[in-house]
Amino acid sequence: MENGVFIDELKSNGLKTDLRSDKVQAFALEYLGAVKSSGALEFSKLIEVEKENGGVSVFKLKNYPVDYFVVGVHGPAFAKPSGAPGTSF
Repeated sequence: MENGVFIDELKSNGLKTDLRSDKVQAFALEYLGAVKSSGALEFSKLIEVEKENGGVSVFKLKNYPVDYFVVGVHGPAFAKPSGAPGTSF
């Protein structure tokens, strides 16, 4: 990439604490709803899911030394856009 790096080239330094779990979960579920299981490996590098006491899942974004992430969904050529809005934190 000319203007960035792939997430594989970065090292996470902990977890972000300024994002609510429900926002991270909504982002993950929307993305995985579009790409299905093919996106699970990529998202495992970006998001961590922890179980709290009582079995509640807590979604956390890993902390990387970047200003923003670009996550794409590649569809088939000549496909009509779904019209689904993007999700942001």
